[in-house]
Amino acid sequence: YKKGIIDLAISGLTAANFVYFNPDSLNISLFGMSLSIHPVVFGVLAAVLVWLLINATNCSDGIDGFCGSLSIVSMIAIAATVYFANGDSNVTMLVLLMVATLLPYLWSNSEPSTMMMGDAGSRALGLFLCIIIFKTGNILLAIPLCFMLCLDGLLGILKVSLIRFLHFNAFKKIRTPLHDHFRKNKGWSNSQVIFRFCMIQAVISAVTLIAIK
Repeated sequence: YKKGIIDLAISGLTAANFVYFNPDSLNISLFGMSLSIHPVVFGVLAAVLVWLLINATNCSDGIDGFCGSLSIVSMIAIAATVYFANGDSNVTMLVLLMVATLLPYLWSNSEPSTMMMGDAGSRALGLFLCIIIFKTGNILLAIPLCFMLCLDGLLGILKVSLIRFLHFNAFKKIRTPLHDHFRKNKGWSNSQVIFRFCMIQAVISAVTLIAIK
């Protein structure tokens, strides 16, 4: 609960900061329609998104090289979206710098790892992903462009929340985080989990980019 409250405070500050400095980017797009959102409403939605992605990346950091690899796939797709949408090369350069930072880490984090990012690193990745998603001008793009990260990390939070607060287990046959389900229940190797999840995310991202162009 303490970590959740701290994450929520960081999420609120991040959302408020973005709203204050980017008043022209407070909108969502869906099926070719763009809708401007009141700053307060956008701030609430943005804070919730930051909180969710911070925890999703944290929960997905359970296999050597998994969280970093999947984050890079999402980052590149988001950077491409920003560039195609408004030609903002600054975000592209920022993403390239982050990828350049992550690659040496992944060199040491590949199985068997000699370096780990821990909660501080995984949460920072979630925060970074949210900030660059905000710069796309469409907060809803977090769903397809970070789909596998969210599916892997947030399914476990949903499962635990349902059990704890509603005493109802809707996912009895699914082990969470989802990468553990495929490793331990389906017999996938760590490499298979990483490659297949990244491949699925790459396909979803490509389809999304084609659809919004």
